[in-house]
Amino acid sequence: MRRRELLKRAGFAGRAVAGVGAAAMLEWTPRADAQNQSDTTILSYLIELEQFAVHAYRRVLGTGELAYGSARDVRQLLSQERAHIAALARELHALGTQPPVGPTTDAAADALLSAHGQSGRISSLHTEQDCLQVLLDVEQILIGGYFSSISKLESTTALRRSAEIMANEAQHAALLGELLTPDDVMKIAPTPFVQGAR
Repeated sequence: MRRRELLKRAGFAGRAVAGVGAAAMLEWTPRADAQNQSDTTILSYLIELEQFAVHAYRRVLGTGELAYGSARDVRQLLSQERAHIAALARELHALGTQPPVGPTTDAAADALLSAHGQSGRISSLHTEQDCLQVLLDVEQILIGGYFSSISKLESTTALRRSAEIMANEAQHAALLGELLTPDDVMKIAPTPFVQGAR
């Protein structure tokens, strides 16, 4: 059985939850690292990262560069990113705070990619390889965001939810790695320690 099928049979697909709409913004600046911040600030930071991911997934799908199978998988991952936003927004609402708005421009998204040392650029997607690589870069940033935030959350429900989402992001990265290098299993999961880009 291929890794992709194993992941899907193990519940990789998850349940799609309606996404939280983000109002358009001209500029967006990512928050500082979550260290020494409240649960409200940390959850807001994670929602902004998820909104960054949604923007990237939508842009990639809009290029028309993905093959049918890749596009199908990427649409599924996008629905899960929207579900993550909805789940985190519920945690934030429970703390009495409205969710923030993340980046909605390519320039802001590219600035975040660059700030985390990732080579992909949302403003420069010309091939399927470009598209899948930038999504893998985005997933590394998401994983890193959760990795650096989870231990700082005080709410046990927010901590559990964030750990579940981080695990799902690692599954996303594995699937994108398989789409990029279908014949090289060593590149799909190159490390046993999932920490992402920070």
